Parts: sequence; structure tokens; C-alpha cells
Amino acid sequence: MRIDAEHIGEHPEGLYSLPDSMKSDIRKAGDCKKLTGFTCTPTCTAGYTFVMDGQEYRKCKNMAFFHSLTAGNMEHT
Repeated sequence: MRIDAEHIGEHPEGLYSLPDSMKSDIRKAGDCKKLTGFTCTPTCTAGYTFVMDGQEYRKCKNMAFFHSLTAGNMEHT
């Protein structure tokens, strides 16, 4: 499952109700190289900056928002 997180920085309330397992996967995902001052592929438009549980993140859009469907997160799809 892919979460379309293009506007997550403007609407962080979408993250509040996610199960802890999905939040953990987002935290563990790679940081966005472009948003953290490094070089990424030239075709990448950069990841997303957002606040989750009071902490700011700058995550890669191709790594942080893809999740396996499980019985515990089906209601959030």
C-alpha cells in the first residue's frame, strides 16, 4: 500500500491515527537526500517534510510511505 503524502506537511492529522507499526516504519525509512543537503537522482522531486508525534522528519517519498497490508492496518487504507 502506498500513502500519497504529497501534502502531509500541510495536513499532519492524517498521521495521528496510524497504527504504531506504520509510524515505526515511517521513522525507520531513509531520509530524503535532497532535503538534508545531499545529492539524489536528478529526476527526483524531493521527499516530504512533516511533523509526526511532535518530531520533524524529512523522509524520502519513495521509502517512507509504502507499507505491507496487515490485519492491524487494513482499516487505515
